[in-house]
Amino acid sequence: MIDVDNIDPTTDRARYVLALANALEGNEENTVGSTDTALICEALRAQSMLIDAGLA
Repeated sequence: MIDVDNIDPTTDRARYVLALANALEGNEENTVGSTDTALICEALRAQSMLIDAGLA
């Protein structure tokens, strides 16, 4: 698991977005439902791939 606290979002955006998705997915104390969490995580992972590809 990637530790979101040890990533600089300005220099490693793709990895940071991916870490946020992982942290949200693994955190049982979030305030969104399971369906919303799944959608958020899917969107963050897609964004991470776009950033890596230079498209975002």
